[in-house]
Amino acid sequence: MRRRIITAWALARRSAFAGTALALTVALACTLLGAGALGQAVRLADGNVWLWNSPDGQIARTNSRDGRVDLATQLPESAGHDVRITQTDDHLILHDLDTGRMTSIDLATLAFSGRADLSPEGDLSVALDAGRGVIVDRKAGEVRAVDPATLTATGEALKLPAPLVGGRFDAQGTLWVGAPSQGTVTGVRVDEGGARAVETAEVADPGDDVAMTVRDQGPLVANRSDDTIVEVRGGETAETDAPLDLADAVLPPRTPGDLVAVTLPGAGRMLALPGPHDGGGAEVLDAGDVGSAVAVPYEGRVYLPDEGGRVRVFEADGAEADPISLEGASGPLGLEVREGYLFVNAPESGTALVIGPSGDSAEVDTAAPPGPGGPAESPAPGDGGSGAPVEEPGAEAPQEPGQRPDDGGPAPLPPDVDPGTEPEPGTGPALPEPSAPPVAPLDPGGAGTDPLGGLHSGTGQTAAGAPPGAPVPVSASVGEDGVTVSWQPSYSASPVTEYVVSWEDGSTTVSGDRTSALLPGLEDGGPYRFQVQAVNAYGYSAAAASPQVAVGDAPPAPGGVSAEATGAHTAELEWEPAPGADDYVVSAESADGGVVVRSTSETGIELTGLAAGRTYTFSVAARGEDGVRGLPAASEPVALPFLDAPEDVWAATTEQGGVNVYWSPVEGAAEYVVEPSAPGLQERRVTAGEPVTVGGEPYQSTVYGDAAGCSAFAVRAVDSDGNTSLPSTPDDQGRSACRSS
Repeated sequence: MRRRIITAWALARRSAFAGTALALTVALACTLLGAGALGQAVRLADGNVWLWNSPDGQIARTNSRDGRVDLATQLPESAGHDVRITQTDDHLILHDLDTGRMTSIDLATLAFSGRADLSPEGDLSVALDAGRGVIVDRKAGEVRAVDPATLTATGEALKLPAPLVGGRFDAQGTLWVGAPSQGTVTGVRVDEGGARAVETAEVADPGDDVAMTVRDQGPLVANRSDDTIVEVRGGETAETDAPLDLADAVLPPRTPGDLVAVTLPGAGRMLALPGPHDGGGAEVLDAGDVGSAVAVPYEGRVYLPDEGGRVRVFEADGAEADPISLEGASGPLGLEVREGYLFVNAPESGTALVIGPSGDSAEVDTAAPPGPGGPAESPAPGDGGSGAPVEEPGAEAPQEPGQRPDDGGPAPLPPDVDPGTEPEPGTGPALPEPSAPPVAPLDPGGAGTDPLGGLHSGTGQTAAGAPPGAPVPVSASVGEDGVTVSWQPSYSASPVTEYVVSWEDGSTTVSGDRTSALLPGLEDGGPYRFQVQAVNAYGYSAAAASPQVAVGDAPPAPGGVSAEATGAHTAELEWEPAPGADDYVVSAESADGGVVVRSTSETGIELTGLAAGRTYTFSVAARGEDGVRGLPAASEPVALPFLDAPEDVWAATTEQGGVNVYWSPVEGAAEYVVEPSAPGLQERRVTAGEPVTVGGEPYQSTVYGDAAGCSAFAVRAVDSDGNTSLPSTPDDQGRSACRSS
C-alpha cells in the first residue's frame, strides 16, 4: 500500500529550557494526533527520524510510523551540500561532507549546541550510542571520544594502525573498527569520557583488502582478497567461503536484523546470508547493472537503490518483487534502517519514503513546511524580565536590554524569549494556539517560526531571502566583571542586524557586528545556559546554546600559551598551569570561522582534524570546581602548511655506490624537495610521478649516484601553487636512516 502523507500543520513556541521543550512536545503531539491521543504521542516520542533536504538546506523530523513531518529547521550554510545525519533520542549530529563541518543539536532543548570544523579531505565519521559520541578518523587511525552535545573531545585519542574501516556501534554499545594492515578488528568502549580498546580479533591476513559492516552482535567482514566472510560474535570468530568472487564487495556501514547483504557491482549480483555464526548458505541474487548502489537488508528482504527514484526489492530466496518508486526523486538515494523502519531519502529533491516491516511504504515530503506563517505576539526581550545590561568587553557604557543598537527603538521579538509567559513553579508554560498554514510566501518582517527557531521552508524564499544560520558554537566564560557569552558569526546571505542573547532570567540584544556580550550582575551559582539567535530582515535563526556554566570564582587565564604546527592538520600546544584549574578547554579558531574544541587535564595537547593551509589562533581557558570556566588566553596566530610532510623516508645504497632515497607519496603534491644532510650533496626537486613498489608499498624515489660516506635525507612536499610542507622528521617512525656508501 502506498500513502501520500500530508504534512501536519503545527505551531508551538520553542523555549530555551527543557521543561518548556517537554510541554512543546506534548502540545505538538496533541496537534498532530488529537488531544485524546496523548498516551500514544508519548509512546511515539522515540520513533522520530531526521532527514536532510539538500536544495533547501533543511532538516525535517519525520515520524517513522506514518511519515508525518512535524518539525523542520534550516542549515543555510549547507544548502546544496552532501550532509550525513547521525542521531539518538537525545542528540542529532549533522556532518557536512563538502566542508567537513559537524554541527550538533541537543534534542532536549531543541537548540544547536556544538560545532567542530574538520578537514573535508579526511575520511571522518561520527557515531553515537546513548549519551556517548565518537569521531573516527579512518585515514589517521584515530578514535576520539566526544561530548555529543558540544563535540568537544573528552579524552586522548585512541590510536590504531591506519587506515581504518568501519566505525559503528553494535547493539551492546561497542564501537567496531577494522585495521586491514593488521588483519584485525577492534572493539572500542567509551567509558568515563575516554575511548579504549577492549577486544581485538583476527579476521584476515595482514594487508588483505576487506569490507566491513557492524551487526547488532558485532562486526562482519567480507575479505576481497581470499573470498571469505568472517564474523566476530561474543569473542568467537566464524568463517565461511563465499560462492562468488568478492573482489569488489561492498557492505552498508551498519546491518541490523537477521540478514546480511553483500553487493558485488562487477558481477551484477548480491549475496543474502544469515551470517557465518548462524549457519546456512548464501543466496545469490541476480541484479544486473547495480552501478555504485549498496544493497540494504531489512525484515527478510534486500532493497537496492536504482536510478530514477526506484528501489528494487528482492526476497531472501532470490525472487524479485515489485519495485517501489519515489515520485519526483532525483539524484542518489540513501537507504538506512532507523527506529525499526527503512528510510529511503532523496536529499537532492526533498522527498523520502518510510518502509515498514510488512513492506508497505509512506511517502514523505521533506520540503513541505511543518507550520504556519505569522509570528506570535510577545513582549520585547527584557520586558518584564530581570535581564541585566550588556557590555562589550572594554566598552564604556552598557546597552539597555531590548534596545535596538542602530536607532534606539525596541528590538524585534525573538521566538524563544517570552518573559510574559514564564510559568509559575509547578505549572506549564503558556503556548500559542495552532493556526492555519500560510497561503503565500512569507515576506520580510513577517516570518513564521518553527519550534527550533528557524523559518519554515517551502515559502518560495531564495537563499538571499532566508533567515541566518545558527551562531554555533556558543561559549560562556566567567570573569571579574560578569559572564562573557561568545559565539561564531552566523552564516547569512543578507546582513545580520543583531543577535539576541537569552537565559532563564532575561535577555538582551546586541548589534550584528558583535560576537560577544558581557553580562554583569548575574547571581553566583547556576547552572546557567545561554542561547543566542541571529536576526536579519527575513527572520530569526535557530537558537545556539552554550554548555551549562556556573557563576562564581573562576580560575585565572593560563599563562605562556604557545602553539606550533606539526603537520597540515595538526598542531601542538603548551601552557602554564592555572591555580585552581580542574581541566582546560582548548579551542582553535581560523580566520574564516572554523572551530575545533578539545578538553584536557594536562598542560599540553596535540590538536588534530585542523584544516590544511588555514591560519589558527589557539586559546586555552581553565575550568575550575563545578565547571566554572575562566577567561581564555590566546596564542599567536599559527599558519598550517597546505600539505602533510612525507613519511617513511629511508635510504639504501646501490651496488654502484650511490644512494636510493624513498618516501611515501603525499596526496596533492606536484613535486618534492629532497634535502641531503651531507655537505657534498645538493638539494634537488623531484617531480611527482608513478610510485615504485618496495616490499609491497608505494614510494616516490630519487637516486644520488655519487653519495660518499654517510648521508641522511629530509623531504618536503610541494603543491602546484608552490606551497611547501614541513620537512620529514629525521626519525620519522624510526625509518629515516643514515646509509653509508
